[in-house]
Amino acid sequence: MLLNFQKNGGVFNPLVRASYNKNTTKQTTLRGYVTGEAKIMTDLKFTSRYSAEYFDVSEDAYRNPFYGDGQAQGGDAFSAYTRLFNYTFSNFFDYRKSINKAQDVYFDVKLGYEASAIKNYTLQAGGQAFPATLALQYLASAATPTTAYTIPRDRANTSTFSSADFNYKNRYVVTGSFHRDGSSVFGANFRYGNFWSAGGTWNASEEKFLKDKKWITLLKLRSSYGITGNSLGFGYYTSLATYGYGSNYTGLPGSAPNKVGNPNLSWENNKQFNVGLDVAFFKSRLYGSLDYYDRKSDGLLATIPLSPTSGFTGQNQNIGVIQNKGIELLIGGKPLVTKNFNWDITFNIAHNNNKVLSLYNHSPVNAGQFKYTEGNTLQAYFLRPWAGVDPANGDPLWYTDATHKSTTNAINKTTQVLDNTKTAMPKYYGAFTNTFSYKGISLTAQLYYNFGNYLYDPYGSYLSSEGIYLGVFGQMSQELNSWKKAGDITNIPKIISGGNKNSYRASSRFLYKGDYIRLRDVQFGYTVPQKYTQKAYINNLNIYVRGTNLLTFKTDKYLPFDTETGVNSTNNLDVFPLKSITVRIKIGL
Repeated sequence: MLLNFQKNGGVFNPLVRASYNKNTTKQTTLRGYVTGEAKIMTDLKFTSRYSAEYFDVSEDAYRNPFYGDGQAQGGDAFSAYTRLFNYTFSNFFDYRKSINKAQDVYFDVKLGYEASAIKNYTLQAGGQAFPATLALQYLASAATPTTAYTIPRDRANTSTFSSADFNYKNRYVVTGSFHRDGSSVFGANFRYGNFWSAGGTWNASEEKFLKDKKWITLLKLRSSYGITGNSLGFGYYTSLATYGYGSNYTGLPGSAPNKVGNPNLSWENNKQFNVGLDVAFFKSRLYGSLDYYDRKSDGLLATIPLSPTSGFTGQNQNIGVIQNKGIELLIGGKPLVTKNFNWDITFNIAHNNNKVLSLYNHSPVNAGQFKYTEGNTLQAYFLRPWAGVDPANGDPLWYTDATHKSTTNAINKTTQVLDNTKTAMPKYYGAFTNTFSYKGISLTAQLYYNFGNYLYDPYGSYLSSEGIYLGVFGQMSQELNSWKKAGDITNIPKIISGGNKNSYRASSRFLYKGDYIRLRDVQFGYTVPQKYTQKAYINNLNIYVRGTNLLTFKTDKYLPFDTETGVNSTNNLDVFPLKSITVRIKIGL
C-alpha cells in the first residue's frame, strides 16, 4: 500500500528511499594468469608473464514518482552497462651470479619490457515519467527518454625496466632500479618519463660484534630514495582537445569544443626519501620499527580557471609541488608465552605533515571548502568563520575576518578565511591489536584510532537551515535546540520561516571534530582437536566468528554522520558502516 506524502517533503528520508527506490549492480568477473620460464644458462633465465581481467557490470537505478528525488519528474530511472578488459604482459631476463662457494654473496640483475592496456565500453540510458505504481521500474515503462549514451575508451602503458641487487651475506644489501615508462593519457610532448630508485640495508645483527649478543634478535637499518610516476586518476583523454556532439545546433546534430586540452600535460612525479630501523629483542618477545619519510609530489594535476572569453572554464595542468613528511612507529611484543598460551600486542602510530611548496604562477587554487596556497597545508579549510548565535535575538553571527576580534550578523560583511588549525588531515592515526591463543582457541581484537582532524558537512546547509528548507528537507534533531528567548545560549539560530539571515550558508559552523576510536575488528576461532573430529572421519574442523565495526567512541557528540569519511573528511550523506557478524565453519575431509 502506498502512503500519501506531502509534496516536496523529506527528500532525504532514508527509510522511504530504501523501500520505494532501487539501485542494483550485478557484476561478472573473470581473471586469468599464466607464466613461463626458460633457463638459458646456469645463472640466466627468461620469464614471461601474462595476466588479464574481464569485468561485465550492469546497473539499474529507479527513483519513485511519489516521494523524494524522482517526484518532480514523475519518477525516473537510469541503466548502465560497462564492459572492461585489461591485461599486463611482462617479459624479462634475470641474471643471478654467486661470487663465493657458500652462495651468500651474490648479485641479481633483471632487464625487461612490460605492456598493459585497459579497454572500456560503456552504454547508458535514462528516462522519466513513470506510471503511478511501484511495479514498473525499468526503462521500458518510462514515457520520456532523457539519456542515450555510449562510448568506447582505452588507455595503454609501456615500461622498459631494469633492476640490480647486491647481497653480501645478508649483512649488506644494495638495490637499484631504472625504468622508462610511457602512458597514452599524457600530452604528445611528455608521454614518457624516466624513473629510478636506490636503496641500502645494513643488517647489523649479522655483524660479528653483535652475533654473540643473544638478547639481540634483529637490528636492521635501511634507507632509500627514488622517483616514481603516477598516471592514475588523470582520465583517459585529459591531454586532448576534444569536441562534444549532440542535438545542439537548432535541434539538429552539431559539434562544439568541450575541452581545451594540454599537449604539455606530463607525469606526476613522486620523489621519496625513506629511512627506517627494524629491531627485535629476546627472541622477538619485543620488536618494533621506526620510519621517517619525506615525499614531494611534483606536477600535481588540477584544473586552472580560464577567462570565459576563451570559451572554456578551465584547463588541466601540472600545477605545483606538494610535500608530505612524517613518521611511522610500530611497537610489538609477547608479554606472555607458555606451552599452550600466547599473548601478542602490536601498537602503531603515524603522523604526517602536509605543505604546498609551489603552485602554477604562485596563484591560489580554489577547491570547494579548501584553498590551495603556497606555504600552507593542502587540506586547510577555507570557510567563513562561524561565531555562534547572538543570545539577545537569536541572529547568526560570523567573525568578520581571521582575527576573530569582531562579529557581524550580515554574511556580506564577512569573508572566507584559511584556517591552518582546522584541517581535514588527522595529526595521528593508527591501531592497537591484541591476539590471544590457547591450544585451539584464538581471539584477536583491533582498535583503530584517529585524532586531530575536522570533518565538514556540506549537507548541513540543507539539514540545519533554520526554516529556509522546512517542508523540503528533513531537519537535524539539533534544530530542536534553536534559540527561543533572550538569554538562550545555543549554537542554533532562531528558526524563522524562509530562513534566518543566511545562517544556513557554508561556514565553519558545519565543521566537527573527527577524533574517534573504533573497535574495527574482533575475531574468534576454534579448531576442534583431531581426536574428536577423526571419529567422524573429518580431518579438521574450524569455527570462525568475526565482528566488524562493533563499537565507535567519538569526541564530538553532535557529529551527524560517520567518522570515517575519506581523504577529504567530507560527508556525502554516506550510510553509517554496517555492524556485521560473520560465522564460518570450515570442514576438511
